[in-house]
Amino acid sequence: MRRYRVALDPEVISDLASIRDFTASAAGAGIADRLIDRVLTYMDTFETAPKRGVSRDDVRPGLRTISWRQTVTLIFVVDDEQGTVVFLGALFRGRNVEVALQERSE
Repeated sequence: MRRYRVALDPEVISDLASIRDFTASAAGAGIADRLIDRVLTYMDTFETAPKRGVSRDDVRPGLRTISWRQTVTLIFVVDDEQGTVVFLGALFRGRNVEVALQERSE
């Protein structure tokens, strides 16, 4: 079975930090840390089954999204040639993927 390398774009790291901070202010640091740990653990599972979620070629060729527990939408691309899965973003509670990516490109 082929294994892909999972990589995190700086934007997804920033997104996860923002989600952590928001959650910590609402529910406490411990809960926020566990949330982020679980999301990161889930992201690591893409090394063996990367082509999950929904294709969003309408937004950007090769772009995919998947929801983690109806809480965080993960944005990623799979590069079969390089054998990588690159997570580009993590949106909290239903933020619009198109709007979020457009804001980043401005």
